[in-house]
Parts: sequence; structure tokens; C-alpha cells
Amino acid sequence: VATPAERVEDSEDRCLKPRPKEATDRTTRTLGWKPPEPGECRPDVPAVCAEQCRNKQGSACFMLASSYRYGIGVERDVPCGLALAKRSCELGHGGGCSLLGAAYQTGNGVEKDLQRAEQLLAPSCDAGVPSACIGLAEVWLERGDRIADAIDRLTSTCQLPQGYHAACHRLGTLYRDGADVDADPIRARQLFKRGCKGFKPSCRALEALER
Repeated sequence: VATPAERVEDSEDRCLKPRPKEATDRTTRTLGWKPPEPGECRPDVPAVCAEQCRNKQGSACFMLASSYRYGIGVERDVPCGLALAKRSCELGHGGGCSLLGAAYQTGNGVEKDLQRAEQLLAPSCDAGVPSACIGLAEVWLERGDRIADAIDRLTSTCQLPQGYHAACHRLGTLYRDGADVDADPIRARQLFKRGCKGFKPSCRALEALER
């Protein structure tokens, strides 16, 4: 059952008529992206994503939700981000459920609700969505229960072959600060080093440890 904060149907029509940012072309060049293929849904072609989302493609709804959430390709619009994340989640896309769960976990755009966050994040994490596993671990750490499970989720996500560096960073901060685990500067340094391969805060944390 949708919560009041998720009753966003009235805004969906507006959200599916995105206005690209004027700086989209410059952003595309900065990121080094090649021109999109015909019909390719990307942040720099939000109209394509919107059309595919209308046709109930969950991945396109998720892409457009992320664009609105973070202001990539379109002006930042948190309500639209939530509306389309909900739509994506309802269409069975784990990334959409993860994005919506993260909103409830942090209270960004909705009233903070850790129970609701867990309900959304747990299935997505089990389905292999790395960001959902990080969010789920954060829920458990914040509540102070299932600490061992939280550490396990962060560890397994950090060790993914493709590397999910934000998980390594979060785990590193726990070992650095002795929060919920015994402090271990050597382990923290190893994790920050791995995280630094793709997550700038890890690079800064590593530099601070090595001073």
C-alpha cells in the first residue's frame, strides 16, 4: 500500500515531460560520453527515457528518476525523482526500489521511515543491486541492530568484481572510527585504498590516515 508521500500520480504527467538542462551538451562532453545511439536512454537525452518510461520500461523510469534526483540532464526535481522511482519500483526494477528506499532511509524528500526503507531495500539488495545493499546496511547500523549483517553486506558489496567503491569507503570509516567494530587503522587504510579507485572521499580519507 502506497504511503501518502508516494501518492505522486498527479505529478507523473509533468515529470514525463522533461526539459533538458541548457548545460547538457557541456556535461556530456565533460563526462566523455559518445553521442547516444537511436533510442538509447541516457541522462543527456531525457525525452527518450520519458517515452520509454511511458511505455512501462522500468529501467528508463529509473534513469529519469536518477536524473531528476541529482540534476543530471534536467533541473533537479526531488518530487519527480520520487514519483518516477516509485513507478520504476512498481515495474519491478530494483534500482528504482533502491532509489526510493534511500529517500526513506535519509528522509530526503519524504518523511524519514527506516522500516519503509528496509522494506524497499532488502528485496533489491537480495536481487543484487549494490546501492540497495549499502542503504540496507545503513538502516541496520542506524537502528543499532543486525550490525554483523550490515558489516557482511558492506563487505560483500565492496568485494564485487566490478568494484563498488562507496561500500569500501563506508566500511573503511567504521574501522577507522571504531564504530560498531573494533578500530583497525590498517584495515581502514586497505579499504580506503580500494575505495579510492572510484570514490573520491576515500582518496581524501586515505591521505588523512597517511599524514
